[in-house]
Amino acid sequence: KEIERSVIRLTEKGYNDLYLRIIAHQRPIPIDEPNEIIINGTKFYELEFDCSSDQIKNYFFSFGKEAIAISPHDLKESFINRYRDAMENYGDTLPANK
Repeated sequence: KEIERSVIRLTEKGYNDLYLRIIAHQRPIPIDEPNEIIINGTKFYELEFDCSSDQIKNYFFSFGKEAIAISPHDLKESFINRYRDAMENYGDTLPANK
């Protein structure tokens, strides 16, 4: 597959509990140390990768809300579409928002 630069933003839980500790199989290797950023008082870690978008999607999709695809745009759209498709499987069985 084609190699491209991707950026993933992880929550503290996503970075410390998932990326560093639990899900190690086929972990993409970042090109540098993560950038720590604060958004609205919440700490996130942004990591850049040079690998295929399939590797990024297959690895980080299971992180759920703990990972946000930042770039490239088509990777971000792919995450949105995959989550939307998964939600459609539940249809009317989803509880009302609280």
